[in-house]
Amino acid sequence: MRHMPKYSEIGSDYLMEKNEATVYVQASFDYSHFLPEHDRCFPLHGHTSLARMEVCGNIDAGGMVIDFGDAKRILSEALSALDHKLVTNRRYCRAEGGHIIVSHGEYAFTLPADRVCILDGEGTCENINDALLGLLAARMPDNATSVSLEISEGTNKGSRRTKRLRSPRCAEP
Repeated sequence: MRHMPKYSEIGSDYLMEKNEATVYVQASFDYSHFLPEHDRCFPLHGHTSLARMEVCGNIDAGGMVIDFGDAKRILSEALSALDHKLVTNRRYCRAEGGHIIVSHGEYAFTLPADRVCILDGEGTCENINDALLGLLAARMPDNATSVSLEISEGTNKGSRRTKRLRSPRCAEP
């Protein structure tokens, strides 16, 4: 009969052979947008979306790539940049006092500046993902090798982007 290793032996052997792992956290957020150049998405509308952040990296001395609490906080803080806000293209905006005036075609909104998330492009799922990924990448720990963000736009559709942060550091032989 073959020897079955104890659980602690399996875990120890695995960690010695492979020092990289991927962990994830998720959070939901809500936003509104309009896409003037798109027939179906032109009218102002909103989405409840799910963001899933994956962090790939080397397992640290504490046995983690990143603490789940830290990962949740980082994702939540990034999402606050657009949660419950109008996400729109910079070219439709102008600042006036503490407000942003958003106008295009039939639309003209005057909103408090803190209720608008301004992007360099249209408020598409892909552009939202790119903007958020930049915020997330800047907050990753030194042992992280990449960060990925998947955003659903409603159900059964979305965008996924990955940013390589640094080359993986291989475990010592």
